[in-house]
Amino acid sequence: MVSCRNCDIVYTQRNSSVTVYEKFSLEVDTGECLALIGPSGCGKSTLLSMLAGLRPPTRGMVQINGRNVTAPRLETGFILQEYGLFPWLTVEGNIRLGLKIRGLDRRQEECRIDDLLEELDIRATKKRYPNQLSGGQRQRVALARVLVLNPDLILMDEPFSSLDALTRESMQRLLLDIQKNHRLTTILVTHSIDEAVLLGTRILVLTSMPARIAGEISNPLAGTSGYRASEEFFLQTKRVRTLLSQQLVAQSMIDC
Repeated sequence: MVSCRNCDIVYTQRNSSVTVYEKFSLEVDTGECLALIGPSGCGKSTLLSMLAGLRPPTRGMVQINGRNVTAPRLETGFILQEYGLFPWLTVEGNIRLGLKIRGLDRRQEECRIDDLLEELDIRATKKRYPNQLSGGQRQRVALARVLVLNPDLILMDEPFSSLDALTRESMQRLLLDIQKNHRLTTILVTHSIDEAVLLGTRILVLTSMPARIAGEISNPLAGTSGYRASEEFFLQTKRVRTLLSQQLVAQSMIDC
């Protein structure tokens, strides 16, 4: 379980400060896929950084599986919008890097890498470099580099936003398969309402800063066959869109 309790995040620069989160609390159950959506600049990426142990809260406590998070943990995978691949390493080299840091022997490395190359359908790209790959292939390599370390939590910051529509849908289906096969807890930041409803078994809509939870939508049909074309999918997107519209109206009134 992921737990964030009464957390403040305050950015201080010179004589001014910005409160991103104030007394913010959140719980994510093991195996759940939580989708986070909200106005631009509301602090969604900052929240992921805090959960990853990269940005400790100014006040409050973050716990994963009952243990305080004060630094990055080995069991948390973080996938960035721009993939974070090293351009001087091949696909195989990028995937292998984390295993080398862990000190696993060569035989263990080969077995894990081969399994993931097959699962993610990137075996043919094994010896290529990132600049020789399509956007979808780079995203698959980024997923493989995280999955090879056997994480129990994956944090994803708009991972499919730079992909074309067809590739994005393909990657969404792949993520659903990965969640099913690896039983991972996933927290996904997205600006796409459809994507949030398709992938998130629970959807949180955030307000502008200081961010709070404007609404929470249970979405148990996420990932099920034919859901995207169903009436319930349309109704769920309408609920999310209504909550987001309310936040945009509220923000415009504050700005005025």
